[in-house]
Amino acid sequence: MSCCDLEAPRVRLPETREPLWLFYDAQCGMCTRSVAWAQSQDRLGLILPHPSLSLVAAEKLGLPEPRPLGALHAWSEQRGVTRGIDAVASMLMRLPGWHWAGRLLRFPLVHPFARLGYGFVAANRHRFGA
Repeated sequence: MSCCDLEAPRVRLPETREPLWLFYDAQCGMCTRSVAWAQSQDRLGLILPHPSLSLVAAEKLGLPEPRPLGALHAWSEQRGVTRGIDAVASMLMRLPGWHWAGRLLRFPLVHPFARLGYGFVAANRHRFGA
């Protein structure tokens, strides 16, 4: 067997190719780095990030005007608005090779603990992301 006979490892593509609008705190270092990481993994261009104080965020989230949000929010045509750990799961499920992590976060036995962990991190995000 020669080196040319080896196949490159296959990365599982996301089940959905629907774009996901992400709304994050642009003044939070951890938030902006997390979104930048997601964009670096997003070879299909499905993640559309916008600061939570943008007009796009207000429009997609159904807010009368832009306002700070206490958690990551996501919007898609199929699922509507999700927030917190559910928004993270939606994001991961659109990234090639990370679909499993998104499904894990939605798993009934994991989801309550993931929600608690996300809540703690979100409440202290400015300490973590300096």
